[in-house]
Amino acid sequence: MPISINNQAIININRAASIYVGTGIIATYGSLSFLGTTASRITTSGSADATLQFGTGSFTIEWWQNMSTGVSSFPRVFEQSGGPVVSMEGSNASRTFFFWSGGSFTSVGSLTSSLNNTWNHFAVVRSGSAAGNLKVYRNGVQFGSSATNSTNFTATTVINVGNRVAGNLASEAYSGSITNFHWVKGVAKYTSSFTPTGPLTPISGSTGLLLLGASSANAYLDSSGYNRTMIATNASWTSNTLVAIIVIVS
Repeated sequence: MPISINNQAIININRAASIYVGTGIIATYGSLSFLGTTASRITTSGSADATLQFGTGSFTIEWWQNMSTGVSSFPRVFEQSGGPVVSMEGSNASRTFFFWSGGSFTSVGSLTSSLNNTWNHFAVVRSGSAAGNLKVYRNGVQFGSSATNSTNFTATTVINVGNRVAGNLASEAYSGSITNFHWVKGVAKYTSSFTPTGPLTPISGSTGLLLLGASSANAYLDSSGYNRTMIATNASWTSNTLVAIIVIVS
């Protein structure tokens, strides 16, 4: 069955139980590359204002990542001290997705297939305040267990992408590429399975930070509309082909 997206043929098709899973090219774009060292990161400048504070409401944090082989044992994809944090802990063969809030963590689930040297889309979504309001999606499909989170996020600290905020531990540094990092306040962008797309566009009045890495000239540009100043330390821009994970039921 011929399948294409944006006039590009889907590659790496696998068929099982009438479900086709493939990888389709959606954009030739750029990404922010991190070295996996204690000093490699991209940071918001100054304290976080209200547009970056989720409070007790709904939110979405999403990004595309391509993790390098040999990345540390406890890599922080991003961290806001006293705010949301995501780490993927373990070894290359098996990692666990942790969401941290208020100093405590939730073990969402095991990432059973390797994250190394392949693009994956992740989205952390809190929707409302009912039980099971926190979900994590990998490539558009929820994985692990829903959790309940009612943390009042009011931190005024900076947001670090690719590393932790303080401590400078090599074991917690991310190594690889990240693009389309999207910080959305007040909107649960995804509540069921979806097809990841890109480049992402800001949601008016809700997007607090959007790092597209669109070009070398605008590598660290905040495209949210707030035009935040970003500080890059030992990070670089790389041209990439961004892909989407496509699931088609025949």
